[in-house]
Amino acid sequence: MKLNKILLTFVLLVFISSSSILSQEKSLPNIGVWIMSNYTHDDTENLTNNSGFNVKHARLLLKGNGAENWGYHLMGEMYGPKDGKPVLMQAWVSYKVNSLLKFRFGQFKYPFGYEAIPGRIYWKFLNPSYVISGVAKKLGMDGSLFRDIGLEAAGEYAFSKSLTGIYKLMIFNGTGANIGDYNNAKDYVVFAGVKLPMNVTLGGSYYAGKSGLDEDEVDESAFGLLFKLTNKRYTAQAEYISANYELSGSDTETLPSGFYASGTFKVTPAFEVGARYDAYEKNSNVENTNQSRFTLMAGYYLNKINRVVLNYEIRENDQNKDLGNLLTVQLQAAL
Repeated sequence: MKLNKILLTFVLLVFISSSSILSQEKSLPNIGVWIMSNYTHDDTENLTNNSGFNVKHARLLLKGNGAENWGYHLMGEMYGPKDGKPVLMQAWVSYKVNSLLKFRFGQFKYPFGYEAIPGRIYWKFLNPSYVISGVAKKLGMDGSLFRDIGLEAAGEYAFSKSLTGIYKLMIFNGTGANIGDYNNAKDYVVFAGVKLPMNVTLGGSYYAGKSGLDEDEVDESAFGLLFKLTNKRYTAQAEYISANYELSGSDTETLPSGFYASGTFKVTPAFEVGARYDAYEKNSNVENTNQSRFTLMAGYYLNKINRVVLNYEIRENDQNKDLGNLLTVQLQAAL
């Protein structure tokens, strides 16, 4: 689809949604703009281009409430990750029964790989961990955007003042974003966890599904464990993920796994520093498929989402001994 058609469609949706909301005497929808521009320098030798400027993301958002307990969210990427062309990222409708049961229907992030769950504008480590990119991002046949099309039920229940149970269940096509189901095998994700005192969250997730067709069909399964702590001045988060991809009718298995652990600290309300270590094995059945990285982070905040962020990645890769370190500076503005 050409850019002008996508922009026209987006404008029409804004108009239609605004008219509907106004007719119900609701407030106008929340329209947002995200712009993230990067400068990168790669120390790897013999690269054709070691450094350069690029537009990382340029997104338009529309969200709001269409009626009581009903919500909607629409997001388009004007500079797509594959070919620079516009792409639909999210489009969903939600309905809240109560705090224990909320539904969401459409295209959105599936609840697996929690490092990538927050909006891109809130990421402090600009590149996702290897295990998040290698497993969570690619679940389903054509995964690449952390998203799929399906139905999610979620909620939470307070057992006491210090213990709250949370859950998310999702059934989806398992073919990736912007793609219909063409193998009739739905994928499933379940996440369950607890919120504890001091803003600590513990949780576990499980994914099961199929990708491919006929003799190329692959059984996919993965599980993850999550630890998360949030505070106004500091944060800590760690996640372990392991997956199993098995070709139907054979003993061929691919077994990737890995983890990350990160922490941040606000030196002042406007200046934050942090560090993350992540390690990943692409396939435990194959030798020398390990890679690891130590990332240093510094950020200067004009407010929560307008900021300058610097990442410096110290990288190791068994399959590329010449891999150098990577410096990334990102300027982002949002409204």
